Parts: sequence; structure tokens; C-alpha cells
Amino acid sequence: MRLEVPLYKQAKDYTRGASATLTVWKHFDENVQLTKQNEFLTWTEIVALPFKFSSPYRIAAFFIKKGFETKLLMKQETIDIGEALPECCQVDAAERKLFPDFFKKHNAILKRYTPSAILDRNPTLLDIRRALSNHSSVIALVDSYYAS
Repeated sequence: MRLEVPLYKQAKDYTRGASATLTVWKHFDENVQLTKQNEFLTWTEIVALPFKFSSPYRIAAFFIKKGFETKLLMKQETIDIGEALPECCQVDAAERKLFPDFFKKHNAILKRYTPSAILDRNPTLLDIRRALSNHSSVIALVDSYYAS
């Protein structure tokens, strides 16, 4: 099955989530313009500042606010204290130590605002196939940092 979702090339390396969100939004609303301005406006609504990457909870909240039926399938994973933290987002090593605690608290707050949309489990390929067969768009955020 193929959905007619428009192609839009992201403007910056840290706007992947915003670009994906913008193209799905455009798919469902022909009045949305695929522009850098809209990409960055979308980014400001879905980014988890100060770390410059997209928050799945904020993407879900973005679509809920726009009036779309939205489901977020994700399992909140924990990071072991001994694990190496990602070297990303233009944040120095000392600040990266704040990641696990920050995201635990940040996601707990956002979860309260989107409770009906969240299914606390990891998505499966079957979930994606079902969504596509129902003509729903899927945004799959894949964290490939730990893949080697």
C-alpha cells in the first residue's frame, strides 16, 4: 500500500521530526504549505528543548491540537547510569548527564496532557501495517544512536 504523502527535504539535521510531522500534516490538510518557515514553526512545537530533538509526546500533542485522532505507541525506556549517554544535540558532556532525569520528568508532564493518545508499549510491524491499511499516516521515530 502506498499513501500519497508529500516529500519535503529537511532544512537542518535537527529538524527530521519537524519535517516528518509537517509532511503528515500536509497529507491531511492541503492548505498547509511545505516551507522552511512552517518547518521551523512545527519544530518549535515538537522539540524537547534544550536538546534540539523531537519529543514523541509533543508530536502527538501537536496533532491532537490540530484536531486529528492521534495514537502514540511507545514504551518509555530507562537508561542505566553506567550506559554511555548520546553525544548529540550540541550539548557538552556535563549537561548530557541530565538527559535521563530530564526526559523522565519531561515525558511524565507531557503524558498527562495526552493520556488518551498514549499506548504504553513498543509498536510492532503489525501496528504499522494496520495503520497503513486504515489509510492512516505513521511517523516512526527510530533512535539509531546505539546501533553499531
